[in-house]
Amino acid sequence: MNNDLITQEALNEWLSEHSDWQVRDGALYRTMALTNFSCAMHLANQIAVLAEQQDHHPQLNVSWG
Repeated sequence: MNNDLITQEALNEWLSEHSDWQVRDGALYRTMALTNFSCAMHLANQIAVLAEQQDHHPQLNVSWG
């Protein structure tokens, strides 16, 4: 596992290419609206599998409406 932190310069460059992401309170943040709750849970489960493989455990919030 790589624990290196991204530089501010690299983060700014990445953010300029990914306008759907923001930094809030020092963390990357993105809101997504999906067609239904089942799709949202499917996406959350896919993220969980990838996060576990990377030993990275993001905060995920899934809600309706």
